[in-house]
Amino acid sequence: MNGRWVCRRLLAGLRTGCLLLGIETGWYTGIPYDQRRTCCLCDFGEVEDQHHFLIISPTFKDLRLQLFNYCYFLSHAFFELPIASKTHYILNNYNNFIIIIIIIAKLLYRMYIHPKTTTPI
Repeated sequence: MNGRWVCRRLLAGLRTGCLLLGIETGWYTGIPYDQRRTCCLCDFGEVEDQHHFLIISPTFKDLRLQLFNYCYFLSHAFFELPIASKTHYILNNYNNFIIIIIIIAKLLYRMYIHPKTTTPI
């Protein structure tokens, strides 16, 4: 399968809420929101949603460093934003959309397809 196609599919899934994260898979199987939809890759006990996957989960902190550094380069207030605003900023920054999308696509590929790979992008 073409890597670019996979990256596009993962990014579309993240942006539309269709990525197979705990919040979605739990909804499909009827698990209540606060029960067992938590992230299985970390021990924070938080629901695995887009914000947790992209911003919070310590499992991928090394991988998201390039993305965060680039967002900080664009806006020095990035690290002061609330979590939901960081996710919104990353997924909806149309001024520098292409560069951010390329970084996110690579990040998603490493996080979602190859979670054991923790080398920088």
